[in-house]
Amino acid sequence: MYDYEDGKYNFKQTSQLTELREQAGLTQQQVAHFFGLKSRDTISSWELGESKPHISRRGRFLIYLLDAVTLRQDPSKLMMIWHTIMHIEWGWPPLTTQELQQFTHKTLFQTITKPITYEDLQLYTHNNAVFDVPPLPNHLLIDRTHILELIKTKLLNYQRAIAICGLPGVGKTTLANMIVHNPDILAHFKDGILWAGLGRTPDLLSLLGQWGIALGLHPQHLQSLTTIATRAQAVKQAIGQRAILLVIDDAWQTDSALALQITGPQSACLITTRQPNLATNISDNHVVTVNEFSLADGAQFLTQLTTKTSSTEQPAQTTLSANETTALVNLVGGLPLGLALIGANLYTVANQPRRFQTELSNIHSNPFHYLHLSRILSPSFPHPSLRPHQQLSLAVAIELSYASLNKQCQLALQTITRSRPKPNHFTEEDLLSKSSLSVTILDTLCDAGMLQTDSDNHYVIHKTIYDFVRWQTKH
Repeated sequence: MYDYEDGKYNFKQTSQLTELREQAGLTQQQVAHFFGLKSRDTISSWELGESKPHISRRGRFLIYLLDAVTLRQDPSKLMMIWHTIMHIEWGWPPLTTQELQQFTHKTLFQTITKPITYEDLQLYTHNNAVFDVPPLPNHLLIDRTHILELIKTKLLNYQRAIAICGLPGVGKTTLANMIVHNPDILAHFKDGILWAGLGRTPDLLSLLGQWGIALGLHPQHLQSLTTIATRAQAVKQAIGQRAILLVIDDAWQTDSALALQITGPQSACLITTRQPNLATNISDNHVVTVNEFSLADGAQFLTQLTTKTSSTEQPAQTTLSANETTALVNLVGGLPLGLALIGANLYTVANQPRRFQTELSNIHSNPFHYLHLSRILSPSFPHPSLRPHQQLSLAVAIELSYASLNKQCQLALQTITRSRPKPNHFTEEDLLSKSSLSVTILDTLCDAGMLQTDSDNHYVIHKTIYDFVRWQTKH
């Protein structure tokens, strides 16, 4: 479940955050900097009651209240603010005695009235785990246990870099997220998790700055480091001997991924990418390839999504038949994102039989309809390759890879889609016999993840990419 809901929170309560900040003489940009955020807009949305922080920021928020806005000197007001905003409005658990003792420990705070300094914060972050990752999905993963165990085993056995690779929408980021929430991983990387979403045009200097702040580096020191190399070196030194897992999500360029691959002797790096060649280069060939669901697993996943998506929701009144479920899994080639978008779309009208059947008919009658089903992403953890507020759909996800190809490669894909998609396959000789194809083009398409090879070294094109290219050709 995402932690962002429009207009949910009581502005009369959350506006107290504005009063506290202004009384402390802080700007929204300064507060954003404290939380490692790029823009003050997120702070504004918290204060206006438009969104809330993810609960992983709970510890840092308590430090903010205690010392940045000086509520350490007014314990009764601290408890009142926490109760009315964090607990009642945001749904966070009440403060515990243990939690208060942790954040007011004498080794960090010499007296109850001593304001925190960045030197204190650095000491704190050296002795406490950092954890700022996307929230877990609100649905279960089907048939991913073996992949999760494989990745976990590699990390626990001190493999320094592992790449998760697969088609757009196959669930790479979700798998990485499941890994960082795994109790064994959290116990092994006891000093925390650092997550960075790269995307096609990453701001490496900003991402390194966010990691530096999370590790306790002084903001003024970071601002003085104006090159990627010097800032990366400072972050690497801050990591030092700490057991920290770095997650580099949605990598598109080898040099950008390597710039953040700054592990220490006790740390490791997990990378997600849709590009097989990049995955091999940045992980010394330690690549875990994620495939689409089988028919049985896809059917189980879609049934789960269209009937009851969580323990807190009511079962749907209208459900899919076994034949309808099979047809939808085949429609998207078992791709998890496609199934998730179809499932969520059908679930919203599952208690309205007429609308449910109408939507199902729309999906089947228009072969490209499913490509444009979309969902809103949490502004707290946006997709690194999408524009602000852009919704995620299969068409959008695949377009990112398609747009990265030159015109010659795009035309080659159009030629390939004159034949049938996976499980249909082609030999290299078959493809090279077509006038617009060459070995170089085939290699480029494979490196981009738009064309795949099977166990017999035949070429295949996934159903969703096949449909996307046909839709592009028509439009």
